[in-house]
Amino acid sequence: MKSLRFGIEIETTCKRETAARAVAAAIGGYARFAGGFYQAWEVVQADGRKWKMVTDSSIGCRWGGCEVVSPILTYDDMETLQKVVRALRGARARVTASSGIHVHIDASTLDVKAICNLAKLWNRQERVINRALVNSHRSNWCREENSDGLVDRIVASKPKTMADLAKAWYNTAAVEGRIACHYDNSRYHALNLHNLWYRRPNGTVEFRCFNSTLHAGKIRAYVCLCLAMVARSKAARSVQVERKPLDENTVKYDMRQFMIKLGLVGDEYKNVRKHLLATLPGSSRSANTGIARGGRARRENVNQAAA
Repeated sequence: MKSLRFGIEIETTCKRETAARAVAAAIGGYARFAGGFYQAWEVVQADGRKWKMVTDSSIGCRWGGCEVVSPILTYDDMETLQKVVRALRGARARVTASSGIHVHIDASTLDVKAICNLAKLWNRQERVINRALVNSHRSNWCREENSDGLVDRIVASKPKTMADLAKAWYNTAAVEGRIACHYDNSRYHALNLHNLWYRRPNGTVEFRCFNSTLHAGKIRAYVCLCLAMVARSKAARSVQVERKPLDENTVKYDMRQFMIKLGLVGDEYKNVRKHLLATLPGSSRSANTGIARGGRARRENVNQAAA
């Protein structure tokens, strides 16, 4: 997980120059106007990496808003990422109901099997994850993974090559025209695989499912979830296809168990678990059966039964 590279896009209402100067003050380097189609400002760090502040029509802001696009990051850059987020909040950046966060994970170390595992893993846990993220209003921009039969096609065709996988993803044998289109409609899945081909040879898998936020802890939690899912998919021999049901009585427990399987355990990921469980009802340590971990009856449930 910690060896994977990633990038992130954070949509805000901040003015781009304001955001760039705030970020430069927080992490070092200098801000400059880069122009171009997206009227970009950028922050150039001492090591040459660039954070870009570009327009994005989905933000719903009369000056074009500000999508903050990171350079390639590693797990060791997490503190820098959080400094950027806090700097944006300090510059009075805001988020809107239509704005989101996209996390890209470098796919250079993923083979076809790992990518198929990831699609099946996301599809299996999608309902539980979406409930934890409270992101139903983003369905226009991040459709369910099997909404057009993608996962069914992967299971049926068992892709062995990237060409096979492309046919399953685009649902056609004539993929070249689709691959060349930046805004191909296939990209609007919660887990977007279009960039595997559009950005080749520097392809990524993109998680589009997150509401925008300027809470540094939540953003770290989102990135860790994505990294852990990709790492799990790389290591797994196979992934079950059957979708995990959404049960309001057990959803908090189900999400916690999923994070444990991903390796998000111990003090290092305590806040990750906290943020990803925060919106869920019920108990994270019991499936509301009255039995806690270790097989001991939960005292409050026993008392209720006795009454």
